[in-house]
Amino acid sequence: MAKGDIAVVNTDNSNGEGIHWVLAIKPNNTNNQFLFYDSYGKDVKTYNRYFEELKIIQDTKDREQKYQPYEKNCGQRAIASAMVYDKLGKDAFLKI
Repeated sequence: MAKGDIAVVNTDNSNGEGIHWVLAIKPNNTNNQFLFYDSYGKDVKTYNRYFEELKIIQDTKDREQKYQPYEKNCGQRAIASAMVYDKLGKDAFLKI
């Protein structure tokens, strides 16, 4: 990922139907730090097998969401969180 990139990624294999959507952001002002959002509130380390190739291994989030195992809107929540970051910045994003 390049600086400034925002990625909404599904944790399923490419040939699967889709399991869960998460968000990774590489801010313009950082080299190897990423912001990570998971509507389940899980740490990025939970998803290392998906993100190791992209080197998205640092979770700079300072908030915890309550695990919501039956939610069906994780993709929409990831996109909405990306929009908060894009329009309001990192500080607002970290308050989600």
